[in-house]
Amino acid sequence: MPELFKNLVRFPQDDIEIMETVGAASSGQREISIASIRCKAGWSEEPQTPDFDEYSHVLEGILIVFAEGKKYEVHPGETILTRKGERIQYSASKEVGVFYLSICLPAFTMEATHREY
Repeated sequence: MPELFKNLVRFPQDDIEIMETVGAASSGQREISIASIRCKAGWSEEPQTPDFDEYSHVLEGILIVFAEGKKYEVHPGETILTRKGERIQYSASKEVGVFYLSICLPAFTMEATHREY
């Protein structure tokens, strides 16, 4: 039987808003998380080495991903997979922000990101 997820959890910050519909915070699921993420132009987060695979599918703008010494620009309609244990850093281009879907396996948690603060 289909299951409809309506419990949207928002994580608003200055330059980024995360809206999770499936995952540890919204539905209690630990095996997968699905969130839409909207970031302002020039947004950047700390490097991290997460304990999950992450598929990032860009809907609008440009997502920039630094991984293993290489820069990737992800445009609308494109998806990038970053793998568990890779050191990565996400940002939005300085010219335009980015709106993308994030699917994490297992589910995203702050503890599992291992961000370099």
